[in-house]
Amino acid sequence: MKRIYISITILVLVLLVGVMFLYLGPTLHLGKKHQMLDSLMLHDGSKLILLQTANSTFFEPYTVLLYRAYVDGRVERCGVGYEEPYWWFGTLKLKQTNLVELHTWGEVVCMYNIEEKVLSWVDHSYPDQEPGSPVYVDLSAILK
Repeated sequence: MKRIYISITILVLVLLVGVMFLYLGPTLHLGKKHQMLDSLMLHDGSKLILLQTANSTFFEPYTVLLYRAYVDGRVERCGVGYEEPYWWFGTLKLKQTNLVELHTWGEVVCMYNIEEKVLSWVDHSYPDQEPGSPVYVDLSAILK
């Protein structure tokens, strides 16, 4: 009987650590503040960067942002998700000449229209989003 309780306790602990690993990511929310998930060079020379930033709480661990960095140093930013779990396999895929898909877990979550500069969610859970006015941001400092 004692062996069964020990086995159940170990199983519960393994499941708990597994769920924490999936939700908080490989560093269990203890690693770098910023993490670049993916980047994609566009035909106009600008670059899309999918960035995940750790929040201050374990219950709402990450914010996911999409940056578009232009050759002249201007940067536009769109918020993709706030209070997000870890974005496993977060990727950017060029679908058409003017459309980029944002993926997590192999599933398309958002679409970014390159020409119109509009981010839209596939499930329409949020209204379409346009970036604010371009600003000059040193992304290399963020990505350290």
